[in-house]
Amino acid sequence: NENKEIKKLTYKQLQKKVNKFANLLNELKINENSRVFIFLPKIPEMYVSILGTIKNGSIALPLFEAFQKEGLELRLDKGDADVLITNKELAQRIPKDIHKKVPTLKHILIIDEENYKNKIKKQSEEFKTVLKNKKDTATMIFTSSTAGTPVAGIQIPHQASIQQHYTARLVLGLNENSNYWCTAHPGWVTGTIYGIIAPLSIGCTNFILEAHFDAKNWINFLLKNKISVVYTAPTSLRMLKPE
Repeated sequence: NENKEIKKLTYKQLQKKVNKFANLLNELKINENSRVFIFLPKIPEMYVSILGTIKNGSIALPLFEAFQKEGLELRLDKGDADVLITNKELAQRIPKDIHKKVPTLKHILIIDEENYKNKIKKQSEEFKTVLKNKKDTATMIFTSSTAGTPVAGIQIPHQASIQQHYTARLVLGLNENSNYWCTAHPGWVTGTIYGIIAPLSIGCTNFILEAHFDAKNWINFLLKNKISVVYTAPTSLRMLKPE
């Protein structure tokens, strides 16, 4: 994380955390096809929330942590948000009249508040996955609109996980022994599909660096963790080149 602390999760530990989150959604009566927005940095709760939402039968909508009030409100409104998951720091960007502007919004969950911690702690570690139609939406990712196009939520169905799995295996070359690092935030399609779903479907070791870009830090991270496959942007690679 940002403080250079290392957190490790086995697949079993991840499963238990995901199940707890899915059970919390059920307790809040957030049922199938609800739209759960996750506005967090690259911390474990971001990944757990996305997977727990999908397992619950709802639709996961991860948001990039740099969005400010206007960008956040726009996406919550366009996406007909039912739930917003965030932390104390990012919650300061939520407009005070958000429930008027987004009337579908039922719950705002702040992960670092005691109320949330107590609720998640008491949830069961067992959860039976809600089975969906293969064409039902699993995730919705918003476009960046960097080319001046309108912001749009692109729906990705459960069936797409087949393509995601095999492209990760055949194009990225991932296997069960890979030490893999996708540098993208889950708010972008690369960060959700190839940073979470595809590598976990293969069973490799998935590394995440919460800290923002720093060339020396990135190179040390690659070497220290013996990363065998890295998925990143050309801009980042250019910045890693020696001057």
